Amino acid sequence: DLHWVDKHCRLLTKDGGPLENAFLTGLATGFIPSGELGGEQSFNGQTNGLWYYQNATAETILNSLKHASTTSLP
Repeated sequence: DLHWVDKHCRLLTKDGGPLENAFLTGLATGFIPSGELGGEQSFNGQTNGLWYYQNATAETILNSLKHASTTSLP
């Protein structure tokens, strides 16, 4: 499986590290929702939809940007 992003939607470089302040969304990125973004625990697929990207995924990106200036994400 090809993944262009990490769990914070940050674009990954070819060595697997995140590229600072570069984010991607969408099914083609390989983003796999987890935690609160994962939906039903029994669901074993990928979530998609405009509402999802405008709300849940956008919140992940905003939180990453907010915390980037004070801490380093894992």
